[in-house]
Amino acid sequence: MTTVIIMALIGGLLSTLFVNIHFIRQFIKGLRLCFVKTPPDSEKDSGRGYGHRKKEGKFDFEFDEFAPFLITQIIIFIIVFVILLCWYYFAAADRTVSQFLISTGWLIGLAHLINWLIVAVLAEGFWFEHGTPKGFTCCAVIISLALLVISWGGGIAGSCYNYSHQQETTTFLQEENVPVVSVDTLKTLESEVLIDGYQLGSAINRNGKVVIPLSREENVNFAGYVMIQNNEPTIIKKDLRYTPYHNSTCHPSMVAREIMPTKIFFGNWSFQLKPIENGEDEVYYVCTYGTFKWLRAGRNIEGMMFINAETGDFSTCSINEVPAWVNGVSQ
Repeated sequence: MTTVIIMALIGGLLSTLFVNIHFIRQFIKGLRLCFVKTPPDSEKDSGRGYGHRKKEGKFDFEFDEFAPFLITQIIIFIIVFVILLCWYYFAAADRTVSQFLISTGWLIGLAHLINWLIVAVLAEGFWFEHGTPKGFTCCAVIISLALLVISWGGGIAGSCYNYSHQQETTTFLQEENVPVVSVDTLKTLESEVLIDGYQLGSAINRNGKVVIPLSREENVNFAGYVMIQNNEPTIIKKDLRYTPYHNSTCHPSMVAREIMPTKIFFGNWSFQLKPIENGEDEVYYVCTYGTFKWLRAGRNIEGMMFINAETGDFSTCSINEVPAWVNGVSQ
């Protein structure tokens, strides 16, 4: 969570005009001249900029003169900070530089550009007492365009890389037989589970049996799965609290992201059954993880992560050590 806050703070700061080189220069001058009796020679005759004024041989850094400007920047900062904080945290986004610059860089650049347009309009005598300093506009536009170009350019370049290296985008698959269920069985099963508001997920094979997970939107800690053998369905009830159908901290991605903040999650979370000693099965949701090969494109799959759907226990293994009970992992 600390990394998320830091990334959101930096993004919020970049969306303000405080990063403008002319504002920084005038800000530093204003603070420095608050402690001297006579301004430098270069500023005795001119130098009307943000944050200082000439008053009988002494410069004072008066914030009240520029309160509207400061208030505008603080509002923009808070808005972008909140948006980025929600983006990084609730979307379980990776905490990487590429995520910051490419995935959300366009938002920061757009906010910076809109911020400058607001100041440019208000500076025309509507609100601010002073016009924008010389070169202020050019610096603001350059920063905005730089962020937009990096973000959009990186996204386009990544798409081109994936298009020319399509074989590299396939994730781990371990499926021997495609599950087959008769239409009549599915209709009978749907009529039973739909009464309780459940839905059928994607089927997998399990020792010659077909397993179909049960899910419900806004899951209320109760679900399970259906075991079908010889077209005879058996509903097995489970108290599942950590599934992709849960929100917030009970979502598998949220659990995994707190432990692996910089890794990339490939594909969707797949329902799997792990056999245990007493002949029963434990429900797991699994997903592959790794890094990008170039920018945010290509896939270096390093391993697989496991979330126990009942307890929330988290574990990982390398891609060469995936257990045999895992199959049909989503791409």
